Amino acid sequence: MVAMSKVVYICRMKTRKNTKSCEERFCKDAFLRRQNALAKKVEEKINNYLKKKGVTVTKKKETKIKLSAQDRKLLHKQCMKGYCNPDCKGTLFEDGKGLPKELIDDFKKQYPKDPKMANAMIAMANLTRKQIFGKDKSVLKNSFYKKLTRKNVQSAKKDGALSGCTLMLG
Repeated sequence: MVAMSKVVYICRMKTRKNTKSCEERFCKDAFLRRQNALAKKVEEKINNYLKKKGVTVTKKKETKIKLSAQDRKLLHKQCMKGYCNPDCKGTLFEDGKGLPKELIDDFKKQYPKDPKMANAMIAMANLTRKQIFGKDKSVLKNSFYKKLTRKNVQSAKKDGALSGCTLMLG
């Protein structure tokens, strides 16, 4: 009994260290770099579409995402939940029936004065979860969403991500 509790304690300590490492390596640098690259790709696709339609596109300076402190904090929280969260606890991807209680509580905290909006967000999250899971009991493979491409998963792991609780990696 004592040996088992030591093993559990050691595993928790390793998980905390890994999470801290992921936070430092992935969420502080790589995640923002990925967001900037994704914004650039979207901008290129829009420009290509406009060129096909015959609209002249003038070249602008390269756009970079500039975030306020509040936005940076929110992005950091999303990064931690999506990429430094083994087994995707508290997200749409967590195994089990229905939405995790933690996610429902987050929606209620987000809209404390508007319970109808919170309920609408919960209903939308339920529909999204049903679309993601279908008839499957689990959609994770080694803490990453199983429909992510192998190349993207390896790239995220190389940058320091512990999980991929997202539909798309940039």
